[in-house]
Amino acid sequence: MLTPGSHWVENSIKPFDSLIGRIDRLPLASHWKIALRTITGAVPATVGSLILERGAAITTLFALLSMFIAARPFQEELFQLTPGQRFTIGAIMQGHLLAWAFALNLSGQAEQIARTTGAIALASAVALWPIYVSKTAYQKKRRRVPFATAYGMLVCLLGLQQISILMGAK
Repeated sequence: MLTPGSHWVENSIKPFDSLIGRIDRLPLASHWKIALRTITGAVPATVGSLILERGAAITTLFALLSMFIAARPFQEELFQLTPGQRFTIGAIMQGHLLAWAFALNLSGQAEQIARTTGAIALASAVALWPIYVSKTAYQKKRRRVPFATAYGMLVCLLGLQQISILMGAK
């Protein structure tokens, strides 16, 4: 059964899927590919928050969807990483978030930090959850709540935030 808007969503995601495919074909270690995929998922929100004002909420919604698509395939790989590889992924993502917030602050758009950077920081924390847990929890090699469930709940909450921003809430 065809759902309304599904054709638009499929066509919007095709270029993103091809970009993810290119990242996967790069001759890099898996942890570098994971970091690149996660940052690629955040790029729509990063660019949108720097260029648009209220319209950044739309690019943030697209980035939340993009990050899910980018992060879903590597969830099991996150449990196979060494501490150094986990640190590299976390440092790259956190560096991206800090540089993004700094750029927003310098450009006089500090309100976008809470609106966009905060939303993507939460989404990346859920997507990369295994790299942030304790050694004991990491050794269990499983999530208590499945990735799709945790990410879906977070996206619903963040989606409501972005919709209220679009509707004029401050």
